[in-house]
Formats: sequence, C-alpha cells, structure tokens
Amino acid sequence: EDPEHNDARKNGLWGAMMAGAWGTEWYFGYKHPHSDLSCQDFRSRDLFWDQGRFCLEFFKNNKVPVWEMEANDALISSDGDYVLADPGNTYVVYLKNGGESTLDLGQNGFTYELKWYNPRKGGELQQTKVKSVSGNGKQSLGLPPKEKKQDWVALLVKKN
Repeated sequence: EDPEHNDARKNGLWGAMMAGAWGTEWYFGYKHPHSDLSCQDFRSRDLFWDQGRFCLEFFKNNKVPVWEMEANDALISSDGDYVLADPGNTYVVYLKNGGESTLDLGQNGFTYELKWYNPRKGGELQQTKVKSVSGNGKQSLGLPPKEKKQDWVALLVKKN
C-alpha cells in the first residue's frame, strides 16, 4: 500500500505535468476497496485532490510560463528526475527523491533565483542557503530545505 500516494504523485501527476501535459486523470481500479465501481465516500480520495491542487497552485501562483516551456530531462544530472525548461529564462526541476543534483544552464552565463516547493504539502516557495545559481554548464542546485530524501520541485527564474 501507498497511503500517501507517493508513486502516483511522483510518476503520474508530476510526471505528466513535467512532460507538458495540461492535466491528469486518476483511475482507482476495480479490484480495490472503494474502487471506481463501489466508492460511496470520496473522502477516501482526499489526499489525491489535495496533491492535484498543490501541483496546480505551484504553476499558477508562481506564474510559470508552461506554454513557453518544453520537457528536457537531459538537463538534470540525476536519473529519473524531470525538467521543464524555457532555456535562459525559467527552469522547473522535479526531484523524485530529493537529494543534490546539477542542472545544465547552457552557455548564457545568466543568474537564476532558486526557490523550492514542497509537492506533498503545497504552500509558499522556500529558500535554502543557495539563493541563486549562475554560470555556464552544469551547476549544483544544492539540497532541498528539509526532508531532503523526499520529492521536491526547484524553480529557477532568471534575474533581471
């Protein structure tokens, strides 16, 4: 069992959104208690609805220009993580298992403000000691603010 729906959040919800999808659909199966066919109390799905809302709020509240971005997972050094990028302007990095990773910023030499988002609980963006990232090529994002082995979203926006 996965009561926090970690697999669905990491691979279904964020996997789809970071690939450029405009939404997802939850299928709860027919062989489980409270299946699609027998569910009478949708409170059993409460955490799914929250996680979907947190994902949408991240993109909306931070004015992430998804219509100008493309999936480019080759930019991140860690296997299985996701990058949605408008190179030279905005990068969204989804780290499935937290940890430290490097992001290839290309050869533009710009400086990017770095903030973190908790996809499990939503809320405001958070900062760490690494408040900005600059330079050419692969640059370290540092570690997420807390629960460093959980999934996190890093938002990098070019400074003016």
